[in-house]
Amino acid sequence: SALRWRRQFSRACPRGFSAPGAMPRAKKSWAPSERQSGWTLRGAVWKERPRAESSDAESPSQSTKELPAQLCKQPVAAPKRVIGFDWDCTLTVKHYYKVFAWGYAQGNDSAHIHCRAFVEWCRANDVKCEMQGRATCDDVMSEAVEDFCRHAGEQTFRELFREVFLGGDDRIALVAAWLERMQRSGVMFSIVTAGISTCVLRALTAVPEWLPFFNSARVWDTSQGRHSLGSVIGMKALILRDIF
Repeated sequence: SALRWRRQFSRACPRGFSAPGAMPRAKKSWAPSERQSGWTLRGAVWKERPRAESSDAESPSQSTKELPAQLCKQPVAAPKRVIGFDWDCTLTVKHYYKVFAWGYAQGNDSAHIHCRAFVEWCRANDVKCEMQGRATCDDVMSEAVEDFCRHAGEQTFRELFREVFLGGDDRIALVAAWLERMQRSGVMFSIVTAGISTCVLRALTAVPEWLPFFNSARVWDTSQGRHSLGSVIGMKALILRDIF
């Protein structure tokens, strides 16, 4: 019969379902459990598990929110104090490049006003004041310095450079004392020249008093720069920034 069919259908269905036409069963009520911190369904098989207690470790969302604040607390490096020299007519008193590349290489003692002091020193020390051969490449400066050292000798070049281009031993010692004082106060030095850096390094070997202040890695020329500018001063400034 229909009643028997409903009873059989009701037994076969899971709890909570009613047979078609049967009276609806009473709904289960939600209520907090005495033994659990969560909520449980009275008369049901399942119950909600209590929420895990918060641990000392921060959740990823909290860490992400606090990350900008942590970055702001990072120690900021102290600004560097740097002095960049232009070499010619700053550390030197005579224009090293123009005397050799323009005057000595071309045999022209009127190529630059500083050539006169060079020629006078050479004549006083019985040294030829013009290049013996002709430059064979674009690097006239390097060839001119090499030619002078080959014919006059390294010691003569040392004496010439210290007396004519640096102003003598007294000025060399005075500049060395100033460099040392500035270095003790945290200043770093560099040379960026529009000439040839290898010629500058060669000249510095004649001045051992200055070598502690000029690391070879900090002696550059404008041909080594990665920037394309029409201003030589601007190029030197950008190279100085790249060095440090």
